[in-house]
This record gives sequence, C-alpha cells and structure tokens, in this order.
Amino acid sequence: MLHLNKVRRYSSEGEESTRSVPEQDDTSKNANVSQCDERKVEILWPVFQIDQHKSRYVCDLLCTNDTISRAFYQHALENNIADKSPIARWEKQCFEDLCCLACIEAHCLCRDPKANVAEDETGGCIICGCTGCSG
Repeated sequence: MLHLNKVRRYSSEGEESTRSVPEQDDTSKNANVSQCDERKVEILWPVFQIDQHKSRYVCDLLCTNDTISRAFYQHALENNIADKSPIARWEKQCFEDLCCLACIEAHCLCRDPKANVAEDETGGCIICGCTGCSG
C-alpha cells in the first residue's frame, strides 16, 4: 500500500483574505455565464418571429384568401421568401397555430394547452420564445 507523507502548510497573515477573492470571482463568473447563455438563446427569437410572420403571410394569402397564384407561391418557396415546412404543417388539422417546427416535439412547453400549464410556471419555448401556441 502506498504511504503518503502529510505536507504541513504554514499560513501567513494575508493568505485567508487572498483565498476568498478567487472564490468570489468563481461565483460571479458562474452567475455571468448563466446570464450569457440566456442571452445567446434570446438573440435568435426575433429572427424566428420574422421568419414565422413571412411564412404565415404567404400561407394566409394562398390558403384563406386565394389572392396569390400557385406559380407565385412556388416562386416564394424556391427563392426562400417563405419556409415550406411550416406551411405544410399549417395546412393540416391541429397544427394551424404552430409557431415553429421545433415546437412539434413533445417536450416543448408552448404545445401544452394554457389551461394545463401551472400559473407559476413562466417561460416558453427555448428555441423560438413562444409562450403558448396551442391555445
């Protein structure tokens, strides 16, 4: 069996005060990291909202009002003016109010009906920022 000798450390007067400074820095860094992570996610929310609004506008013009032709719809999809995947979902029953394709997943909070969500539970979808698209 390995035998280790104990190393005796002699403390100086200011050692305890210098030891507390790095510990304080570590706690403040951890707090800043968690805030930065939230901000990184929230930065993309307006992009998802703009993309959803553009696609929803084209879908409404085609499906409900019939104000645009099928050729213009195909042109919008080919030139990435509108996103094809959410439009295909919006045309199906029970997906009319879907905010993004990531919210189809079972673990997304915004797919729960608002009646089933607890009052104290705030937040929503981490990906798009939606607070409840299922009504």
